[in-house]
Amino acid sequence: MKIAIYTNTLKDIGDSVTKLAKKKFSSSGFEVSCFFEKKDLLASNGKFDALVVIGGDGTILRVAEYCAEKDIPIVGINLGKLGFLADIEKEDIDKLISCLKNSCYTKTAQSLLQAEYDGEKFYALNEVCIKSCAEGMIKAEVSVVGRYRETFHCDGYMVASAFGSTAYALSCGGPLVERNVPAHILIPINAHTLSARPLVISNNDTVVLSVSNNCCTTLFADGQNKASVKANTPIKITSSNKIVTFIRLDGGHSPFSKIENKRG
Repeated sequence: MKIAIYTNTLKDIGDSVTKLAKKKFSSSGFEVSCFFEKKDLLASNGKFDALVVIGGDGTILRVAEYCAEKDIPIVGINLGKLGFLADIEKEDIDKLISCLKNSCYTKTAQSLLQAEYDGEKFYALNEVCIKSCAEGMIKAEVSVVGRYRETFHCDGYMVASAFGSTAYALSCGGPLVERNVPAHILIPINAHTLSARPLVISNNDTVVLSVSNNCCTTLFADGQNKASVKANTPIKITSSNKIVTFIRLDGGHSPFSKIENKRG
C-alpha cells in the first residue's frame, strides 16, 4: 500500500510525529512519501492509496480539493484542537496501521461546495461565505432557486455543508448535522433582525447570494479569501462533482462524542 504523509510543521514541531509515523508505516510494509509543503504534494504524481494528514482540521482543508481531484482518501492525525476531520490521535498510529492493513475501516464521501462568481469557480469542503470587510453591514440577498428568497442586513452570510456544521457554522449558531445527511445549511452572520434563523436545505438545491449595497464584501471558501464581491453580482453555490473521501476507523469517535467529551 502506497501512502503519502502531509505535515503541518507549525503543529508537528520538530517533525517528531511525522518521523514516528513514517517509521511505523515503513516497518509495517507501507511505501511512504512525506511532504511538508503543499506545493511539493501538488507536484507529485498523486498515485497514493491514502493521504495521512498530520496537523488539524485546517491542514486537511488545504488539501481537500487536491484529494478530490486525485481520488485519494484522507485520514487525519490530530495535532489541533477538537479534530472533527483529523479524528485520529497520535497515540493511535498503531491502530491506524492495523486497520489499514486489515481493511477495518469505512469510507465517508462528501461533495465539495462549488461557488461560481464572475466567471470563476471556487471549492470548499466546509463552507462558502460572504462577509463585510468594512465597518458597515452588507445587504445580503439570498435565494434558494424556485422556493425561497430573503434579504438580511448582516455582517455576512454562509452556506455550509453537513461536514462544515462542526466548523465555522457551529460558531455562528448553526445546527449540528450528521455527515451522511445530504444537506446544506444557510446561516446569516450577525443579522440585524430577531427573525434570522439557520435554514437546512437539500444539497441538490442551488443557492444564489448577492450584495445589493455598496459595502465592501469578500468571498471566502473554507476561510480563504477568494474574491472581492461587486454589488448586484450573483454568486451561485451548488454541490460540485468533486468528491472528497475520508477514512474512518471502525469504532472511532463521532463528531458528537467529541463535542460531548469537550463539554466534560
